Amino acid sequence: MVTEDLAEQMNMTSQAVNCDVYEFNLANLTPIDSLKIKPKRVKESKITFECEMVHYYFLENYKNGSACIVTGRL
Repeated sequence: MVTEDLAEQMNMTSQAVNCDVYEFNLANLTPIDSLKIKPKRVKESKITFECEMVHYYFLENYKNGSACIVTGRL
């Protein structure tokens, strides 16, 4: 979840960058270990939750290419 004070940094992580670019560094955010999953979470975030992916849906013919919606279970 992104709060207003982190919106600009969140937008920085949505850039199309090479796979060798670490988005935490790009956005000047601090990675910390999650409790139940492998990916790191954002220390500066006031709201965090971890979930298991249930399904994902690709939306084709989206205005700027494609988009994906992910559903998860806590």
